[in-house]
Amino acid sequence: MPRFTFAVLVASPLLLFTASAHSALIQVDFENLSAVAEEQTQAGWDSQLLADGPVVGAIDIALTSEGIANGIGATIDDDSDGWESRGGLSFHQRAQVSGTSFDDLVEDFIATRDGVANITFTGLTVGGKYLLEAWHNDSYTLNAGFAAGAGSVTPSVNSGGFLLGSSAGSITNLYGAQTDGSFGISMLDFTATASTVSVSLTSSNPSGFLPISAIRFSAVPEPQAPLISLLGVLGLLGAARRRGKSLRD
Repeated sequence: MPRFTFAVLVASPLLLFTASAHSALIQVDFENLSAVAEEQTQAGWDSQLLADGPVVGAIDIALTSEGIANGIGATIDDDSDGWESRGGLSFHQRAQVSGTSFDDLVEDFIATRDGVANITFTGLTVGGKYLLEAWHNDSYTLNAGFAAGAGSVTPSVNSGGFLLGSSAGSITNLYGAQTDGSFGISMLDFTATASTVSVSLTSSNPSGFLPISAIRFSAVPEPQAPLISLLGVLGLLGAARRRGKSLRD
């Protein structure tokens, strides 16, 4: 294999890796305040506790150190009847999940009965690309709980952003041994056209149930300029090598 071809094949995965790397500004595992003693926070995530409820008022979402450093803010709007929270086997009969890469995320949650959660992000970079991910599971063992009637969760941009892509999640009632693929994650990819962006998570559940187990909000960086420049240099070297070979022939 020519050296130039090998170099491009080596560099290309690095470019893809760099382009796909995300900087987490929010990485919240929602947990129940009453059951905090028997709940486990997902490793590397921030715990955010909420009382059983109903809790009246908007919820300020906890930020990662990166989110704080970037000066962003995030708020889930008020619920008409107040937000609720469930978690823990002894307190609310919510069982543990095993076998996934996010077991502790999907064992507890906050919930609305309004069928929609409106989230406002502030301090975003105009022109910056962002990715929102949300999990929606109720691990209730007595019945389906807030997952009764199931349904999908559709993410959308209300204002301040240009939609790049989205994927609907699903409301589930899962516990015990599972796989990552068992859980439908809501995903929303957008470019900020203003520093304040409003988005929604809308449930199709017939009772208006919308559990939110966890939220991750990330800045999606552009490919690094030095690596792109490296590929350009390799291209020039390859062209020069081919010209030199042609002259010798």
